[in-house]
Amino acid sequence: MSSFLQSLLQNDPVEAALIGVALFCLLTALLITLACGVSPILFFKVRQAGIDFSAVDIIKLRMNGVNPSILFQAAMKARNAGLMIDMKKLLEHSLNGGSPEKIVKVLERARASGQKISLEDLCKSDLKGENLESLLKK
Repeated sequence: MSSFLQSLLQNDPVEAALIGVALFCLLTALLITLACGVSPILFFKVRQAGIDFSAVDIIKLRMNGVNPSILFQAAMKARNAGLMIDMKKLLEHSLNGGSPEKIVKVLERARASGQKISLEDLCKSDLKGENLESLLKK
């Protein structure tokens, strides 16, 4: 055993236990994100961007057949573009079989061209299988 660990255990076993628990939690969170098919780097970027998602939420997404990476990337793209889209609406759309990436892409283009398109209308059109680009006025 290293001298650091020996001195830590001898000086303060409570501190050593807390460090052990913290390391265990960190390792567990890392394993959960990897097992769910989400890059730990993406997970931490999402958290850093202020999108509130936990490892438990990721598991729920996987159980519902949603690819968390796709949802997170769409949410981050929307956030970076300055679009204030509720994550729950993107999730709901994804659960209904829609494509959050398409929604964000069209909302970005609409905003860049000064057009107003509602998120609800885009979601309905996407679920109907319509071409979302055609909703943009030329």
